Amino acid sequence: MGEARGSIGFFATYRPPVPLDVYSCPIPPASKQDELHMTDGDSYNYDAQVIPPAALKTMLKRPKLASEATASDVDSGRVTGMIMVSERTHNLETLHIALRFNDDTPKVKV
Repeated sequence: MGEARGSIGFFATYRPPVPLDVYSCPIPPASKQDELHMTDGDSYNYDAQVIPPAALKTMLKRPKLASEATASDVDSGRVTGMIMVSERTHNLETLHIALRFNDDTPKVKV
């Protein structure tokens, strides 16, 4: 069986009246606490994509991310990532990377 892939597509002809957020959870989730907020809760966020492991390993070599995790963290499933478009400052659309750390207490760093 091939690699499981997924994405979330979003399109609107107008800006909705409330900000949109992105969440993640393991499949299948064991409880509601498995669902983690991948965004800041204030901004408009859309077009989220899971970062493939090979690409995530390459990204983790960048100086800003190198201290966050290693390639072995990706291989073990401790770290996964998503990339999304987010409007955070003056309606400027920028790409943001969210890393999910699947430790005893899962956490997200954007």
